[in-house]
Amino acid sequence: MQIMNNIHNRGEYAYTTFFCEENIFLLGQTLIAAGFGVDKLTVLFLSNYQYQIPLRQQRLGQSFVGFDEPLVIWDYHVVLQFDDADKKYILDFDSLLDFPCIKSVYFTATLLPPKPLFDAFAVLCREIPLQQFLQQFDSDRSHMLDECGNALATFPEYPAIRADDTDSAVCLMDYIDMQKNIAGTIVADDL
Repeated sequence: MQIMNNIHNRGEYAYTTFFCEENIFLLGQTLIAAGFGVDKLTVLFLSNYQYQIPLRQQRLGQSFVGFDEPLVIWDYHVVLQFDDADKKYILDFDSLLDFPCIKSVYFTATLLPPKPLFDAFAVLCREIPLQQFLQQFDSDRSHMLDECGNALATFPEYPAIRADDTDSAVCLMDYIDMQKNIAGTIVADDL
C-alpha cells in the first residue's frame, strides 16, 4: 500500500490542539479501519529527562532570542510512524511539514542540530507498537488541569480515552517518563 496515495489531508482527521496523544490514538484507529496494517504503525513519544523538548517546524512555534527560526518547547510530543515498503513516514498534526513526511526529513527539520549547548534538550523517543498503545493507553486528562482543577486548554468533545484492559493500563505521564521501565523501546540516536 503506498502511503502517499492513502493518507488524507490532516484536516480530515479528528484533532484537538494540545492533545497530540489522543489525536494519534484516534488516527491509529482510523488508519487500521481503513486497512492499514497495524504491524506497520508505531507510536513515538518524544520527551527527555527535563520534559523540555524544543521543536522546529511546529504550528505553534514562536521566536526565541538566539534562534533563526520559530520553536515550540513541549514537555512531550506524540507522532505516528508508518513503515511503507522501504520508507518510514511520520504523521504529525502539529507540524508545518508534509503530512505524511519522510522520517529522516521530519526529524532533521524538527529537531535542533546537535550542539553542546543543546545537550540538555536532547530528545528521547519511546517507540510503542500501535496495537499495544491502543490497548493500554489510559488518559484522565489530568495533565491538562491547573492546580485548581481548571482546564489549561479546551478539552476534546469526546470522553477521555480509557484502556481496554485496566490491569495493563499505562497513563500518559508514564509513557513520557523516559526513566520508567514500561512498554516500548527508548531510542536516543536513531531519530
